[in-house]
Amino acid sequence: MKTYKKSLLIFVLFTIAIFSVFAQTEDPLAEEPDIMAMEVIEEKGKLYTLRIEYMPVLDEARFIYTIPSSLFDQGEAMKVIRERILTFRGQRSYFNHVYLRKDLTKYDNEKNLAIYTSFIKFEK
Repeated sequence: MKTYKKSLLIFVLFTIAIFSVFAQTEDPLAEEPDIMAMEVIEEKGKLYTLRIEYMPVLDEARFIYTIPSSLFDQGEAMKVIRERILTFRGQRSYFNHVYLRKDLTKYDNEKNLAIYTSFIKFEK
């Protein structure tokens, strides 16, 4: 009879200890990061605008260079974006970056704009 009470007491204490270790006070889904959260940074140059759409959860960004189509020079667009990528990388403490895919050039004939976009993945 004494052994039975000790065993029962040990079992109850063990069960309480296990439940207290695994008990959670908050909803675990509430802490899940929003992968669609995007930080938008817009910069204006003399003739162009540069929009950075940065997704911190994915460490990815789109660098969108917009300029009047008559003034568009792909080499200049690449230079401006490359300089800004290096600055952005240093500000956010990234070690390296890679291009996710080929750069994209679009023309908006209604507004007479050229839009050059680079897709970048940053690495820590």
